Amino acid sequence: VGGYTGGVTTIIPAGCLPSWLGGECWPAVQIDTTTGLELSAESDGYIGIEAGYKIESGSINASYPVAVELTYPDPSTVSPGETFTISSQYAVDPSAGFDTNFTEIEAYVDLVFDVYAQVDANAYTLGVEIFNIPEETLINNDNMDSPTEIVGFNRDGDGQLSIGGYDIDDIGALVSEITSNDYMELTYTIPDIETTSEESPPDSDTYTSTGETEFVSMQVDGDTMVTQAIYEVAKIAAMAAGIPPILWDFAPDSFLAGDILAFIYYDLLDVDLGLDWDIMQSFLWEPELMIKLATSNGEEYTFAAGDSIDLEMPDSGFDITPTFVLNNTFTNNTDLAIVPEIELTYLGLSIPLFDLNVGPFPTDGPLELPIDIFPPINYNGSFALGFDPFTMASFSIVPSTGPGAEPVPEPATMLLVGSGLIGLAAFRRHRKQVVN
Repeated sequence: VGGYTGGVTTIIPAGCLPSWLGGECWPAVQIDTTTGLELSAESDGYIGIEAGYKIESGSINASYPVAVELTYPDPSTVSPGETFTISSQYAVDPSAGFDTNFTEIEAYVDLVFDVYAQVDANAYTLGVEIFNIPEETLINNDNMDSPTEIVGFNRDGDGQLSIGGYDIDDIGALVSEITSNDYMELTYTIPDIETTSEESPPDSDTYTSTGETEFVSMQVDGDTMVTQAIYEVAKIAAMAAGIPPILWDFAPDSFLAGDILAFIYYDLLDVDLGLDWDIMQSFLWEPELMIKLATSNGEEYTFAAGDSIDLEMPDSGFDITPTFVLNNTFTNNTDLAIVPEIELTYLGLSIPLFDLNVGPFPTDGPLELPIDIFPPINYNGSFALGFDPFTMASFSIVPSTGPGAEPVPEPATMLLVGSGLIGLAAFRRHRKQVVN
């Protein structure tokens, strides 16, 4: 923007005197009348608020270490067309099971300030430079890759509540308490339930785990609340009758509990009313190991580990490839229960001056009202955990006769060999394929 006016102006042009005046010459006389201002500037960037959140529905980590044994007869004892049996046994490692982690929430609000500005300026008056600013950088705050935090909640799963980049408290221990008056208190705890499955009972492949937490609790001092309500009604009546309100400042907080002359404290009956919000989770995992046998002649057989299967021996035998698949069902049952409670204590007396304390005497703990007064909010879901199939190396079974079988000895040779095997004619060998 701007510009200049004027320039170099000749006041007296160059010239020479006549010879009869001596012939002297002189140069032109000029002045610079340049006046004005030129200013150029450029900038880019942005200023704003960046917010984001992430909610993870929880995590499940499960493992199922197992050893499997496949047993089949010596192929040389099986002729083509005969049926033979492949049986299986398996043993699950005691470390099998699962663990769970509760839903996690992450949220943040950041200030993003990325600005660059540069200026170039010149000013002249009658040819005299007043100032010159050559490409001066005014602002260069490039923090686009690291915004300034305003507030963060469990950012990057660090378990922290932070403001301006400073940690406030550990989320796992963070408890916010709101006291609205002398007789009501509300406590909120961020839920964090982690469970580990119990060992599966004998002869069973089921695993279970449970966990619960109280995340909201409201406590009301019942006798104080009733007393305060009566006081408010009495105040209105007293003011209408002309009784000074200042007299009520000496009244105790409760008819049933208070102090006498500020050094004798009594508690005839203390009634606490509670309303708790509890999250309860129970999990059930039922894995079932399946064995799939694929033969080189295109057949496929599937059966549960621990069972057996019958196959027919082909003329030339075949290769068998075992694959293990873990069918399983994982069930999640989560309840949000609202549980009313009543807790009573009675006959309490305290005189600190004489170090005397009597009671108060509690009842048998909080009395929980029937839970169906406030029906629980349920989530029930079942799904399969994603285990990849596991394929082992193939093994071959070749019959006693037929293509690929070992040659049959001549009768004389068979007789010679047989004479040394008398008494072992009924012996049959078994072969085992052990798979881990």
